Amino acid sequence: MKRKLTMLLALAVAAAMPLCCFGEEETQSEMAAPAPSHYKATMVPYDELEPVNHIVILQNALKYLADGFYTEDTAPAAEEITYKEETVSAYAMSDAAALLNNSCEGDVTVVTMEEEETTMTADQFVGLKVIFDDSEEGNPPVLYDPDAGTEITDFWYALTAEGEAVFSVNRNQSCLLTDMLALAGWDPEADYTVCAVDKFHIPVTGEFVAAGEIRGTLSGAVNGSFGELPIAGGKINDVMLIQPLQEG
Repeated sequence: MKRKLTMLLALAVAAAMPLCCFGEEETQSEMAAPAPSHYKATMVPYDELEPVNHIVILQNALKYLADGFYTEDTAPAAEEITYKEETVSAYAMSDAAALLNNSCEGDVTVVTMEEEETTMTADQFVGLKVIFDDSEEGNPPVLYDPDAGTEITDFWYALTAEGEAVFSVNRNQSCLLTDMLALAGWDPEADYTVCAVDKFHIPVTGEFVAAGEIRGTLSGAVNGSFGELPIAGGKINDVMLIQPLQEG
């Protein structure tokens, strides 16, 4: 009797083994299922977005570059000018202004870190040279026209008559995105697209706009972070443009 019970138990175990193995294979198959597509794989190419107004980040527009908006042949390059009897490297503001959606026309209001305002024509603005401070302190850039002698120190941002802006974000400086938008005359509660120098871009909506910061790094490049935004870890490096998010 005891031997019969042992044989019946062995048969039951043998019969159950295929079921156990099948269940294990099914679980492994589920675990091996492909992950959802990465955002970058489904991102609409930047060049297919409809043209809209821009906020341009000066440092990344002129100095901290990558393939995307520029090629090796078209990338802005520094030139040597004389400033305060010294030879310094400077970049053309016209290259940053070229990233604005509208041609720069009418008056431009230039604001310093001390909130002092200067109004000039668009031609005067695009004729300025930008002198960056490469020291560890990372002081705000100087705008200078060697021909006219125009000089603006501690540059912060410029507003065009067409409702666009150029902002400087210095080393170790952090700007709330909502503050930047408000200074540009844009709606801080709207949705926006933030685009890097390589044309990678992410949508930043509602609560993530409110949590957004645009920061100058130790290297001088400018990055963005947007709280718990579930794309790209809520961060984007080398921010070049901020623009209204398109519907659809």
